[in-house]
Amino acid sequence: VEAAQFMLDRLSSLDHDITEDFEMFQVSSLVCLLIACKSCETRKMVKKSKIRDLMQEFFSQEELDSMELHILYSLRWRTQPPTSIDIAHMLLDVVPFDVIPDRLQIMERVVKTLKITLVDSKFVPFRASSKALASVLLSLHSILKPEPFQTIQRQLEDALGYEEAFERELQQLQIMLIAESTKSLEPATQGRTAPFYK
Repeated sequence: VEAAQFMLDRLSSLDHDITEDFEMFQVSSLVCLLIACKSCETRKMVKKSKIRDLMQEFFSQEELDSMELHILYSLRWRTQPPTSIDIAHMLLDVVPFDVIPDRLQIMERVVKTLKITLVDSKFVPFRASSKALASVLLSLHSILKPEPFQTIQRQLEDALGYEEAFERELQQLQIMLIAESTKSLEPATQGRTAPFYK
């Protein structure tokens, strides 16, 4: 979904006609989803016939093929941005192995938190790197003591080329994620979700 949103956003900034015509925007959205499924999904590809069924036969196979080519050429075939989960994996690679006893447990928490950002539209304006960093920090904060956590926090900020302008976005995102994740995380972690940015 994140890759499809990325493509549609880039496409709409390049081709303003798409945002002005509702039907064109509708088919562009679904074709972006189709392209994202083809390039990102490893288990099962979505068939164009399924997309056409979703469009209630408003668009022919030829129109879908034509739109797919238009999108690919407009984006110069750059269809795979690093997603929040990709960035979260890269960030966790920065953390020394001896600090995190169970990386799988942390990654499960990160994925759970990032799923919130995909389901709720209020997270759309945030950068993938911000969502990844906030999710990783929130997950690490729930299991680490303050001193090692602060050291890791600085390492991760350095890895992303942290800037002061980035801080406001992270603060807002952190507050939103804490509010949403405390609804879905285990009761054991709910007491350790105090804000970690001043």
